Amino acid sequence: MSDDFLNSYQLCPREAVQHFRAERLDADGLLRAIVTHPAWWVPAQSDPAGVARIGIQARENGTRVLEAWSERTLMPDDAQAEAVAIAGFVLFSRVHTYGVHRVTLNHDTPESLFYLSDQFSLLAAWGAVGSVETALVDPELVGDPFGVLHGFNAWHVLVRAGVQQGEAGDIVLAPDAQDRELAAVFTAPDACRHFEKSMQLAGVLDEVTVQTVDGSELFGQLQYAGIDGVVFNPLTPLPVRALRAEALAKILAAPPWRFTSSVH
Repeated sequence: MSDDFLNSYQLCPREAVQHFRAERLDADGLLRAIVTHPAWWVPAQSDPAGVARIGIQARENGTRVLEAWSERTLMPDDAQAEAVAIAGFVLFSRVHTYGVHRVTLNHDTPESLFYLSDQFSLLAAWGAVGSVETALVDPELVGDPFGVLHGFNAWHVLVRAGVQQGEAGDIVLAPDAQDRELAAVFTAPDACRHFEKSMQLAGVLDEVTVQTVDGSELFGQLQYAGIDGVVFNPLTPLPVRALRAEALAKILAAPPWRFTSSVH
């Protein structure tokens, strides 16, 4: 597999599976495509109040299965009448709450795949990544983008060697043609590794360590770091977004939000 990784943000899940099987996309890239897909179609059942509830299949052996399709037309004909579309970052952030043993995606297609219950924590973690990447790239798709950035608990940053976890630290800056001081912040380990490798190849990166911090800690430190702003996922194939330093206070003022309590 290439040392580079594809930009799989909102990549068609069926196409992502094809890339994965051809070893053009790694497991992280596949998961990113799954959780950032804007509309997974799932069977729905209406309760007496008229609220749509996700339909779960109960197999004869007691296995409970959630089936989801990346396109409504891929669903069985009898399932299309009652179906709802749920964003991937919402659906998979909550997968461990559905009481299922297995999640099957695009059943009965050449790109079908499944995840078992011991992989649900991985799906949920990537669901959280999908929520922040969506908040950065397509903020209108989430209810409160600043709250999502604040609530994310796995931001990745590079710090100079010798800085301990929790210290204000010397966070590595992103290269900038205007010589602004922009903190380099990453949504996932693969993006952080790609940036680190690019900087090392350019010979402009000293010995560093990777730290994982939550939103309150990260944006609280950056607010008083005297920087000009923050750039997310620089030097990666992923969409790169930047915020001015003034936005840090707005992020911290937004109530932290994660897509784990209800379907939206």
